[in-house]
Amino acid sequence: MKSKHLMFPLFFILLLLGACTETDPVPDTRDEPTETKDQAQAHHPNYQTQIDEEYLETMDEIHNDLMQVLHTDTYTLSEPFVEVNPYGTAPLTALVAFETEEAARSEVIIHGKTPATTFTQIFDEFTTQHSVPVLGLYAGTENTVEINVYNKEGLMIDTTHLSIATDPLPDDFWDLELAVETDAETTEPGLTFLIPSRGNLLAVDTLGDVRYIIEPWMANTFNQLENGHMVLALRKEEDGNYNQLVEMNRLGKVEQAILLDIDNYDRVNYFHHDMIEAPDGNWLVTIHDGSGEHIEDEMALLDRKTGEVLWNMNFRDLFPSEFYTDYTGPVDQLGDWFHQNAVWLTEDEDSILVSSRHQDAVIKLSYPDNEFEWILAADEDWPEEFKEYLLEPIGEVKFPGAQHAIMELPDQDDDPDTMDILLFDNNRVITRGNREMEDQFSRGVQYRINEVEHTVEEIWSYGEERGIDFFSRIVGDADLLPMTENVLLTSGRIEVDEEHPQSRIVEVDPANDNEIIFEIIVSRFADEDGDRRQIYRAERLPLYPRFGHK
Repeated sequence: MKSKHLMFPLFFILLLLGACTETDPVPDTRDEPTETKDQAQAHHPNYQTQIDEEYLETMDEIHNDLMQVLHTDTYTLSEPFVEVNPYGTAPLTALVAFETEEAARSEVIIHGKTPATTFTQIFDEFTTQHSVPVLGLYAGTENTVEINVYNKEGLMIDTTHLSIATDPLPDDFWDLELAVETDAETTEPGLTFLIPSRGNLLAVDTLGDVRYIIEPWMANTFNQLENGHMVLALRKEEDGNYNQLVEMNRLGKVEQAILLDIDNYDRVNYFHHDMIEAPDGNWLVTIHDGSGEHIEDEMALLDRKTGEVLWNMNFRDLFPSEFYTDYTGPVDQLGDWFHQNAVWLTEDEDSILVSSRHQDAVIKLSYPDNEFEWILAADEDWPEEFKEYLLEPIGEVKFPGAQHAIMELPDQDDDPDTMDILLFDNNRVITRGNREMEDQFSRGVQYRINEVEHTVEEIWSYGEERGIDFFSRIVGDADLLPMTENVLLTSGRIEVDEEHPQSRIVEVDPANDNEIIFEIIVSRFADEDGDRRQIYRAERLPLYPRFGHK
């Protein structure tokens, strides 16, 4: 039954913009003042950045069309407004809008196949005009969604059950197979977000069912910001380069988009591997310098509001020329001597950790001054001036080879002199390392570094025992999961045979003899663009993110 017509005011629109958070609406970052470090402007002549105004205008038009529909009538909980995939980017989401006569807060329950795959979200704000983001729908299904409304006394004043239909997955979608039966009591809560080298971002539940997709193809670069939004490297054109760095909320509404144009570069990945949110809220990204002679050895800090380059650095400025002129490893014809595949901001926000795949080295640098603090790498072919930075092993230490995905761990031993890091050691020697052990396994490994004594020891690892069946020559990830302290590992491209590569994402419990808690196999990579759809990284993230929680 329709109630009398009421207009949806401006604050409803703001609520919709932030609808995918658990608490307050997320402000539009394009209107926020930008605070940066005291750094000189550092525009590089070989690449240019700009806001993708065309894309943002298209997204605003979609949003305005939604608002126009909402203005034409009044919707109640018994007859709500329902729009599946409201922004055309996230097909397993829906927007449900309705009004209540008294101020109330809403609860949404997306019913799954089991209690563990049923998601419940309560929204804190009391309002008469409700905008409920529905996330975690199944593909190709009539989904049952329950919405309850509570007044300020905590009493349920209304309820409804909706049936929301979604389209099936594409015919050429990955094959997903659970390798173990997941124990919902011991696994880390949330969805497992699978981040491909190329393809759709997707997330699966503990049964291995797809519960979230972003339709525009992405490549490698993904992060979740402090405000709960995601950042992805997308391709602006369907057959084009991945030259667009996009911030979007869980409903798929794009809040910011930065375009990168690089001189003298004709490959697809402009934003090639990683980005992090700097202390000032701007974006530190791995890119190319555009010289035409070398690739994947440059970082730039982009103004989140304007896209402007605020600071940049090139690793050729930190190393002797023979490191890049004499390099003869993979992709040497393109000058890929460094191949930076990860950057991590340390807890004190004064340093960064950098992974150089093609130097088989993890490096700690002061930020933004780029002074060496230490180098985790085999003591092989380093000039004399670098010897003071190399870490001395304590006991049996296997140094990483072609590694990925470094992260600093929370304090592990109550010692202010040490830092523990976790990474995925692909165990493939590119420039230096243990050649007798390479290619036999890949592993997640925890190192403890005494930053005063410049020593390193191994604390934990997993993967050696699985041998070649867990070996990935390229890509990979390792994450400590904050609630359970399990470790989530991604062995991103296991060559089962030449025609059937696969990715394995494994959650293990280090405190319980590395018991496997969750494992999923992703296969069927081939598509019209080749077979680069392996899983680059995997992240366990909440379906409805809180501010400040990743």
